[in-house]
Amino acid sequence: MIFFVGFFLFISGMQGTKKYFEKLASKKIRNYIIKYTNSFFVAILIGLISTAILQSSSVVSIVLISLLNAGLIKLKAAFAIIMGANIGTTLTLQLISTPIVDYYYILLILAFIFLIYDILIKRFKYHYYTMIVFNFAIIFTGFKMILLYFNNPDKIIFFSNLLSMADNLLSAIIYGLFVTSIMQSSSAVSGIILSLLKVDIIDLSTAIAVILGSNIGTCITAIIAAINGNKYAKSLAIAQFIYNFAAVIILIPFYNIFFSIIKFTGGNISRQLANAHTIFNIFNLLLFLPFFNTFISFFEE
Repeated sequence: MIFFVGFFLFISGMQGTKKYFEKLASKKIRNYIIKYTNSFFVAILIGLISTAILQSSSVVSIVLISLLNAGLIKLKAAFAIIMGANIGTTLTLQLISTPIVDYYYILLILAFIFLIYDILIKRFKYHYYTMIVFNFAIIFTGFKMILLYFNNPDKIIFFSNLLSMADNLLSAIIYGLFVTSIMQSSSAVSGIILSLLKVDIIDLSTAIAVILGSNIGTCITAIIAAINGNKYAKSLAIAQFIYNFAAVIILIPFYNIFFSIIKFTGGNISRQLANAHTIFNIFNLLLFLPFFNTFISFFEE
């Protein structure tokens, strides 16, 4: 029961944060996307920042698909934003891997104080900001409950047996792809994988492989959103899938080297998992930079 309550709180907090950030900033983000994406590197930066703010690369993908359908943005700029968004989405895992999560109760108390102050004194003047703080508190609370659930000898044995199917690199990647495709949230999958890692149900190498798979699985949302879109919207969804899929495939033969680099970054295993997620997406971007124009040209014809 505690797992489902924790998972519900974690997902609700994610959705709530996304909702209120979207209400607060989505119109401005849309305007920035339309106005400032003539520069390739500015487009990447907008993708990174907007995803970090909205806490969801899927939301950014859907916004881009709607702009492409309306003819308000070019495919090249949209894909550059996606490249930046892939890095921005790693912020969630970076955040919940820090010690700040252990002080979730302080954030929860502050959130309630802000909420009461906003309702009684300011008459909802700072409603969006208050709800963002409140939903972050809910995310951290849910994560701690999930961690508490898994931190049980019986659960450790059960989930260790359940995850035995992901006993090699390829199967772990497929597992991450499959689970993320179903859950439609790479951030939720990342949170659960981090909690499993912290109680030693899975090792760091397997956890990283699952996260790599989730990078592919998260593309399913954009593919679904683009089904009824124009050819450029469909092209963006397909290009995003190929972009993420190809990077994982290219990395597989060099996975041991990649894993050694992650271990070299230091910190605890939670931090190393978060670093792996971020470094992989930076690697993905740098890998594609020399081939960007050639790659996009296939979809612009």
